[in-house]
Amino acid sequence: MKKLLLVSITAVMLMFSAWSNAGLMTELTEDTYITSNGLDWTWASKWGTGSTAAPEQPTFHVGWRYATTQELDYLFENLVNLFLNSGSPIESTAFWNDENQVGVNQGDLSGGYIMSGANIMSYGNGLICTGSTPCDTFYVRERVEVPAPASIALWALALVALRSVRKKT
Repeated sequence: MKKLLLVSITAVMLMFSAWSNAGLMTELTEDTYITSNGLDWTWASKWGTGSTAAPEQPTFHVGWRYATTQELDYLFENLVNLFLNSGSPIESTAFWNDENQVGVNQGDLSGGYIMSGANIMSYGNGLICTGSTPCDTFYVRERVEVPAPASIALWALALVALRSVRKKT
């Protein structure tokens, strides 16, 4: 009886514990994007979405979308140094582009030449990204809260229930 009470209390405590923060399953590896401000951010291409060498649309990989202008402004204000990574940029161009379009232009990011969808640009440079003034493309996705502790608690309760049931003859 004491064991059952102890397991039940532990299960209830797990149900009310903090949620685990897990990302969506995707083909992108974790070293190709940054997580900040509740979003995953990825540097998808050295070309803008209006260019003839434009990357695949964000929906090409599950959960990704175009960033808003406000989100790009946040990127320009807070994430430039993280993406530049001391000369080893964090980017995912291989997942969004043809083989001959892989790589990024670090100067574009430093200068604020960044965009997401058509006419969605950061104020960083203030120029409209066109074929003659290409901007690098960034995509974002929402982080998803996964209630792992509650799932574990339910699993534990099920095991206790199975163990406590006695076979009737």
